[in-house]
Parts: sequence; C-alpha cells; structure tokens
Amino acid sequence: MNNNKYFIGIDVSKDTLDIAINKEAEQQYHLEVSNDLKGIKAFVKKAKEWKIDLKNALFCMEYTGLYNYTLLDFLSTNKYDIWVENPVAIKKSLGFQRGKSDRLDAERIAQYAYRFKDKAQLWVPDRSVIRELKTLVSIRENLIKSKDSLSKPLKEYKKFMPDSYQMYKKSCKGSLKSLEKDIKEVEKQIQELIDSDEKVKHQYSIATSVKGIGPVTACQLILCSGEFRKIQTGKQFACYAGVVPFEYSSGSSVRGCPKVSHWANKKLKKYLPMAALSAIQVEGELKEYYHRQLAKGKHKMSVINAVRNKLILRVCACIRDNQLYDPQYMYQAA
Repeated sequence: MNNNKYFIGIDVSKDTLDIAINKEAEQQYHLEVSNDLKGIKAFVKKAKEWKIDLKNALFCMEYTGLYNYTLLDFLSTNKYDIWVENPVAIKKSLGFQRGKSDRLDAERIAQYAYRFKDKAQLWVPDRSVIRELKTLVSIRENLIKSKDSLSKPLKEYKKFMPDSYQMYKKSCKGSLKSLEKDIKEVEKQIQELIDSDEKVKHQYSIATSVKGIGPVTACQLILCSGEFRKIQTGKQFACYAGVVPFEYSSGSSVRGCPKVSHWANKKLKKYLPMAALSAIQVEGELKEYYHRQLAKGKHKMSVINAVRNKLILRVCACIRDNQLYDPQYMYQAA
C-alpha cells in the first residue's frame, strides 16, 4: 500500500455518497454526490479542482452490499487504494459519539482510515465468476423465501381453516409450481457455473467431500471466504461463522458460560446447523461423537455447535492440503 497523504471517508447510501476528505489528520473538504457513475465522476472532477491526488489517497467505506457496487467498480478500475471495512469495527473504534448524519458518518470513516491506516486491508475485487455465483445464490435465496411465504400458510390453512384450504391451494398452485421450476433452473445455472471454472470446481469438490457439507453450504463457504483467500485458517473461519464459544467472566463475581458471539456471518450461520444435522446422520466419527457427548450430559445444541466447528476445520484443512477429505487421515488444524 502507498504511503497515503489523503484519507477519504465515504458514507454510502442508496441514492447518495457523502464524501469527507482529510489531508493527514485535518479535514479539508466535504462533498455529496449521487450514487451513480455521473456523481462519482463529478467528485473526481471536483478533486482535481482542489488539487487532490487521488492516486495518493486511501478510500475507506463501510460494506453496504449492492449499494457499494458502482463506486467499487469505478475505484478498482482506476487502481485506487480501497479499504472496505466492517461497520461494527468503525463504530466501536470511535468510542462514545453524539449525533448521527451522513456527513458525520463520512467524517468519522475518514478519521478511522487515518487512525488505523497501518491496519488497512486493501480491497481486491472478486473474479467475475464469483460475482455471478453470488448473484445466482442470492436469486435462489429470494425464490425460496417467496415459495416459503406461500407454502407455509398453506399448511396452516389445511390444519385450522379446512373450508378455505382448497381455495388457497387453487389460488397458489400456479405460483408455487412456477417458483419450483425457477429454483431448479437457478440451481442448474449455479452448478454449470461452478463446473465452468477450474478453481471454484476444485474447491467445491473438496468442500463437498466432507460428510455433511452439501452444495448450498459449500457455495457459501467459497463465497464468504473469497475462495478461501480472505479467510484462510479454520480457527478464523469458525470465529467468522459464529461457532466458537468465548469466555464470559470478570473477577470473582461474573462467571457466565462460554457463548458464541452474535457478531457473525448470518447467512453462513444459517446453513451450518443443517450441515451438522446431516453429518450426524451418517455412520462415522461425527455421529459417534454426537451420541457420546449427549451420553455425558452435554446440551444438544452445544454438541451441534461443536460439530459445526469440526466441519469448518475439516474443510479448511482439506483446502490447505489440497486434497479430498479422507476419514482415515489425521488432519492438523488449519
């Protein structure tokens, strides 16, 4: 990373970008532009008028998903230094703060970028195949939500309002059939996309070789880790997924049970319990471990969480060793 002279904090919203520009620790300028290519180019033009060398700047922003896309695409194309940070990390680093506005948020992000510049991790854009895979996975999730919003009430009508059940079923029949067809088509596209790229296909085959890890969970593991580039070790990944219990104690009076943190990737955390439940149905070490721990009096969900942890460690170890999972092989923690 360059020895940046300017630190630019950007508060990203759906319609606007609030931009605060600091020269070292001093705030120099503030600008609000539209969150589109026209607005971004207007900012670059203004920066030239202010004689700001953007090649010598660190752009810092919070991750806001889809709203970041146009800005990140422009900045990465022009090879600017970009730091996309977790909003919680920025909020907690600034201590006690009063007031909130888009302008204030941009200024605080710029301050954060300057104060913690030595810890900056420059953002690297995903490969096109990963961007496409993320889009297809998101489409599948939305289709399943739509299907569930229709099918779940159908069961309730059948149980509690049988007189209206047939009418509800008839009204939703076409929509449910169409949604099921769309889901199957998207899943087909996801598999074709995975098969089309050697790296993704290889990582996918390694992940699914671990008993319990299905196609959906394998995709999430690849996407959340940036193809196991952003998160490389099993311990880091387990922490990121929210399956590592942390101690909760202080002095002699506070003695809470170890708990998993709620600061975790919620999507990944949603799929891992299903993977763990699948793993303990298969004859082998994990099923034996599960029943052995229950026999010792351990809480069921605590054991399920331990199985989730083991699954992540196994996948990461296999990715590191570049081999399919072998139950006879003694893996060292990744």
